[in-house]
Parts: sequence; structure tokens; C-alpha cells
Amino acid sequence: MPINEERKIFADYLRRKALKTTRERTAVFEEIFSAHRHFDADDLVLRMREKGTKVSRATVYRTLEL
Repeated sequence: MPINEERKIFADYLRRKALKTTRERTAVFEEIFSAHRHFDADDLVLRMREKGTKVSRATVYRTLEL
């Protein structure tokens, strides 16, 4: 499944749940789908911060839950 289709599925899911497609959620989504290995939430936060993406640990955990 191409990432554009996955992005659309995620956006549709958020819309159905009456949630916004925020910059932070999109950044977490992009980072998740760029990973080609197992990771945990703290790994994800660390990788995003190393790349200069400002995102809170809470946002990462909530987005992973979605």
C-alpha cells in the first residue's frame, strides 16, 4: 500500500473521530512510516527531536494510540 493511501486512510480515520489532522500528528505519522524497524514511543520522540521536529511525548503516545 503506497504511503499516500495510508495517509488518506489516517486522515479519514481522524475525520470520522472528529479529530483534527494537526501538524504534529502528521509529523508522527510520517516518522512512523519512514521507520523500517521496530520502535517504541520513546525511540520515536528521540528520532523526531534529533531531526528538529518539535513534538511532545504525550502527542506521540496519543497519536500511536490512534
